[in-house]
Amino acid sequence: MLMLRPIALASIFLSSQLPAAYAARIRMNIYRHTFAAVCPADDETIIYRLEVRSRSMIHVEHIKTATALIKKGWHEQIADHLAERLGGDQTITAVHQGVEIETVRLSG
Repeated sequence: MLMLRPIALASIFLSSQLPAAYAARIRMNIYRHTFAAVCPADDETIIYRLEVRSRSMIHVEHIKTATALIKKGWHEQIADHLAERLGGDQTITAVHQGVEIETVRLSG
């Protein structure tokens, strides 16, 4: 059984010897953005924390525009809308009336 010391393992991942097929699998862009929208049930302004993970680039302006257009909505519907607009794997968290809500939308 081959045992690699941590330093040797790290050097494999940091070297240019990593096969292209593996490099393509581990490439990931992570975008985080905070935005606000009003709850349609009680008109409370909710602060949402969005995280999108994507293998392709998403323009920051696209993220900001997509979230700025959301003025009012249910958390789950907002998640569906942003998943459709932005793609990637998405997590949105917020606290509403003391309940933390987290939605996850996976791109498949």
